[in-house]
Amino acid sequence: MTGLYNRDEFERRLKAMLADSCDMKGEHALLYIDLDEFKVVNDAAGHAAGDQFLKQIALIVQGMARNTDTAARLCGDEFALVVANRSIEGAQETAQQLCERIDAFRFRFDDQSFHVGASVGLVPIDGRWSDVESILRAADGACFAAKESGRNRFHTYVATDQLIGSHRQALRWVRRVEQALDRNGFVLRWQRIMPLTAVNEGTHCGILIRMIDEDGGLVAPGVFLPSAERFGIASRIDRWVIRTMLRWMEDNRAKLGHVSTVSINLSGRSVGDPDFHQDVERLLREFSVDTAKLCFEVTETTAITNILEATAILRIDAPP
Repeated sequence: MTGLYNRDEFERRLKAMLADSCDMKGEHALLYIDLDEFKVVNDAAGHAAGDQFLKQIALIVQGMARNTDTAARLCGDEFALVVANRSIEGAQETAQQLCERIDAFRFRFDDQSFHVGASVGLVPIDGRWSDVESILRAADGACFAAKESGRNRFHTYVATDQLIGSHRQALRWVRRVEQALDRNGFVLRWQRIMPLTAVNEGTHCGILIRMIDEDGGLVAPGVFLPSAERFGIASRIDRWVIRTMLRWMEDNRAKLGHVSTVSINLSGRSVGDPDFHQDVERLLREFSVDTAKLCFEVTETTAITNILEATAILRIDAPP
């Protein structure tokens, strides 16, 4: 669609560059480019507009490439530029110019105008990389560091970089979360919510999630939930919690007469996801429980950021 090389051809050329650098035949660098807030274009103007926007960005990326360079679209809103036979300082200059050109670009569609920046991860192509996968992981980490530093900028990979190390650690936790979801590797606990003054309103409780580690111990949510939020799988955890809790409430209906409220926290991603709302409605129809006991909790920041979606989830119709 964009006229650039696809991922397969890009990886083939990158592999050749790696072999070339191992033979000490030249200095090369990889620029990994991720558009910031591209989703705004798709959501506001539709995918046809998004496709046109990507074509325009591809022209900018291609315009930065020399005859010896390789420009590619990897997937979605991710692009790459392999800069051949140029020093790291020269590659950094290219990365800076690329950020500036994309920042200056305004995409107009019908009567709308859009501005989307780019974060660039820059990695020297040298003998330290054993394969294409390892250098792409490093480039992704450097791109993440650019985003964390404020976006619309580039970040050069350094092996001791704390931001990149944090990114790798987060990725490891994401893989562990995905495995736990596939293997039912979570447990739920509940914590009683006590009033400051004595009232007779029954028992109120909050549901807490823990991950089961390799040794059978329990991992607190503060360890794995930030990574799940960052990489977009927090909604899968929310779905697991709701399904598990509804099943338990259905199996233990006779024991819940004294319980007034069962509170379940929802992530911001879940609140802003209409598909999640539909899944909750389906789960409420699937299980026979007293839905008046359910309370979904969201933070004030999440509610304000997703005000329309937060209002919609408050209006979910529970079965009679």
